[in-house]
Amino acid sequence: MTQHARLQYCVALNACLLVFVIFITTHFRDTSAKDKFMRFGPQPDLFILGIPINTWTAYGILQVLLFCFQVLDTVIQEFTSPILGFNIYNPDKKHITDFTKFELQFYAQTFWLINNIKWAFLLMLTISQIDLAIAKVLYMEVAGIYTIRTLINEKTFDAASEEEVKALKEECI
Repeated sequence: MTQHARLQYCVALNACLLVFVIFITTHFRDTSAKDKFMRFGPQPDLFILGIPINTWTAYGILQVLLFCFQVLDTVIQEFTSPILGFNIYNPDKKHITDFTKFELQFYAQTFWLINNIKWAFLLMLTISQIDLAIAKVLYMEVAGIYTIRTLINEKTFDAASEEEVKALKEECI
């Protein structure tokens, strides 16, 4: 199986899993229960880190802050994680030239400590309501467009022939 085919298959399978989870979540949900997670918008009993989000103004401010935070966090993660990961975990890279041993250890441990503390706070946000969890993911993907494009632009590609491009388009349709 080619990498193109494997990638297409995995993306399609991943989409099927998402549809399955959404189906299960919506189809078997007990609508009579006092489920606070499957709500949208501000709520009288919605508190994020002790801050009431009970008006549209508070909800709007929360969304703007969440957007700014997720965009910055995604940019930081997508540029920093490969540097740390490929220098530390690549078994073929035995000689490090850009960092001292202490620097690499310090940056990695500090970076991941900060990430884990942020994760704990963001977990409280994302388990508050489904709309906040989905918004967080969407904001990450918006930032991912920029970071992935930036990283891809640093690479060179063999130009595909027009027949190959046409065949790929037909496969996707």
